[in-house]
Amino acid sequence: MKFYTINKEYIDYLYQIDPQVMKDDKDRSRLYVGIIHPVKWFNYLIPLSSAKPDKDYEILADGTQFARSGYDNSVKYVESFSRYDKLEVCAKLMMGKMIPVPRSEFKAVQFDKINDIQYRSLVIKEYEYIQKHKHEIKNFCENQLYKSITKGIDYMNIDKDKCVDFNLLENRCRQWVYDLKIEQEDFKELFDELEYMGYCEQQIENIKKDIFYGYDFDDIRYKIEMDLYKSKSR
Repeated sequence: MKFYTINKEYIDYLYQIDPQVMKDDKDRSRLYVGIIHPVKWFNYLIPLSSAKPDKDYEILADGTQFARSGYDNSVKYVESFSRYDKLEVCAKLMMGKMIPVPRSEFKAVQFDKINDIQYRSLVIKEYEYIQKHKHEIKNFCENQLYKSITKGIDYMNIDKDKCVDFNLLENRCRQWVYDLKIEQEDFKELFDELEYMGYCEQQIENIKKDIFYGYDFDDIRYKIEMDLYKSKSR
C-alpha cells in the first residue's frame, strides 16, 4: 500500500455528483492510500483525514491519546507511539469515502520530497501503521464495505449514509476515462471514417461502449485499424 495524491480537477469532478467525496485540505493536497481493484480495472484510493481532539479522541492524564469508540467501522483510526512511548491518534482512514481513480489522475508520494519535517514525520507514522494493518484494511474494504454499498448486503456497523456511492462514482470514472481517450486519441476521425466505410450507428456505439467500460484500449484500436485495413484492401 502506497500513499498518493489525486488530481484536484478529478476530485472536483466526482464531488459534483456525490458531495460525500472528500475534497483537498486547504493547505495541502490530501493523501490517499491505494489498496484495491474490487471491480475490473478500477483503482480505489482511500482518503486520510486529520484526527481532532475531543471529537475523535480523548487525551488521558498521562498524555496518552485514546480514540473514541464509534459504531461506524468504515472509519479506522491510525495510531502510533510518541517518542515518550505514549499512544497517539495520528489520523483517520476514511474507508467509506474511498473513490475509483483512473491511473492517469494519481501519483505516488515521495516522502523525501516533503519539505515540512514535522509533517513528513507524521506521514511516515501513518504509513507504518497502514503497512502493519494492510491485510485487515484490504479485506474489510473488498469483502464487507464494497459489497455493503454496491449490493445492499448488510454488515455490522457500516453507516451507509456517510459513504460514497461506489456504483455512481465508477460510472463517473468511466466517463472521465472515455472523455479523456476521445480527446487524446482523436477517436472522432476514426468514427467518421468508420461511418464513411458503412459501419452502422449501432456498431459505432458498441465500440464507444467498449471504450467507456474500460476494455483494453490497444485491443480496441487494433480491431478498428484492422477493419480499416481490410476495407482498404478490398
